[in-house]
Amino acid sequence: MRITVSVIKADVGGIGGHTLPSEGLLNAIRKTVKDAGDLLIDHYIGYCGDDSHIVM
Repeated sequence: MRITVSVIKADVGGIGGHTLPSEGLLNAIRKTVKDAGDLLIDHYIGYCGDDSHIVM
């Protein structure tokens, strides 16, 4: 079986500057990853400042 590891980074801004992404954005990311169902074996959602990232 072949496996692809993908990393997506998004700098979409945050509330009050560059401190952290909004809870709405993080919830949208979580929902999108959850809706992927069996397409993903595992994932990690994180952020550094207002930059969000997903490792799949």
